Amino acid sequence: MNRPKFTHDCAGKVHGENCIARCGEGYEGLAKQKTCEYPSFTNGMPDCVGSVCTQNFPVGTGVNSTDCDGIRTNETCMPSCRFGYSEVNATRLACQTTGALTASTLTCDPKECAPLTNYGAFRASTALTVQC
Repeated sequence: MNRPKFTHDCAGKVHGENCIARCGEGYEGLAKQKTCEYPSFTNGMPDCVGSVCTQNFPVGTGVNSTDCDGIRTNETCMPSCRFGYSEVNATRLACQTTGALTASTLTCDPKECAPLTNYGAFRASTALTVQC
């Protein structure tokens, strides 16, 4: 659910009255006092930036979530699998206003190595003898 970047208590204010505009949930920045100067308000809006997501990072054997490091509210990232693992159910994750990433369905399955018979001295046609 997208929440507003700003919140305020300015509804219904009349000429000469003050109100406060502040950053909404999931955003950071300084609040600004505004004054109703008919027909509009003074002082502009606060400079709000998304908060950094710090919760619900995908974990598990082979999971690589570094693409999600430092993302902010309403930004997305794509976790992946480390070398030697296959991705299953990879999806983009979003940083929510709560400071948590959306749930990940990613799992990383270890890849199977090729049989030793595919390598040099271990080829099926080569006989191996050992002398003591």
